[in-house]
Amino acid sequence: MPAYVRFKNVLAHAVPDVATYTDVKDPVVDLLIAIAASWAEESGWLPHAGAGSRV
Repeated sequence: MPAYVRFKNVLAHAVPDVATYTDVKDPVVDLLIAIAASWAEESGWLPHAGAGSRV
């Protein structure tokens, strides 16, 4: 996700404080989650049971 990393770096240098950074970044994260969820549903992808998960 190089574009997301670039977005975060540019944003960090463009805003005056952490609160503003979080406020701006939050809807971007929501968008990424929506895109990922759509992809997962369309592709049939499921998360694997990791070390911390309960089965």
